[in-house]
Amino acid sequence: MGYIHKSIANFLIDDTIKSNLKIPVVKFKKIIPKAIQLNNEIPIDKQKQIDSGNKDQISVLEDYKNSIP
Repeated sequence: MGYIHKSIANFLIDDTIKSNLKIPVVKFKKIIPKAIQLNNEIPIDKQKQIDSGNKDQISVLEDYKNSIP
């Protein structure tokens, strides 16, 4: 877990600030941040999103209909 935090810190923080804070430099410091970016960029199939949203809306509608006396 410490490696992940150090990688993110090395990726985000300026070199002068890192030296002032004495944050150690890690090998392969860009791997973790790039993996996080790739995970956030993976597109979900549009039809799958539509089907999921439709299912959720139907569920809410059924709950609403069942709550009316």
